[in-house]
Amino acid sequence: MASENENAFKEQFQAAVIAKKRGAWGTARRYFLEAERSMRDAASAAMSDELKTRSNAMADRMKAEALDCAAALEDGRKSPDSDGGPASSGSKGADAPVGVEAPDGKISRSTCDRFQDKALEAEGRRDWTTATHY
Repeated sequence: MASENENAFKEQFQAAVIAKKRGAWGTARRYFLEAERSMRDAASAAMSDELKTRSNAMADRMKAEALDCAAALEDGRKSPDSDGGPASSGSKGADAPVGVEAPDGKISRSTCDRFQDKALEAEGRRDWTTATHY
């Protein structure tokens, strides 16, 4: 069960960081609160006192981030990417966790997705030609 909490925490934390970088303060706040809940669950299931302390400390950090997002939403703060700071130049932000790469601002579709309709159309023509000539 600890691995489920850990996986849930990682997904929620990553989604919160991405939402925060894009300036979606409400969404980031919600994901930080979900990450906090996952860490509280992990702390209650932890066997050692050290692990409980570390999990509770991480949950407190998630709570603080959620409060910061709520304050940013009320203040009308812009996203970190929009001010031309270090986050928009492609480097990792200061709040990004160690070992987690910050996503690029623009995500492109792969080549196979862009040309899938044309490939299916050509495949249909080939089947039709084969069926009419043989």
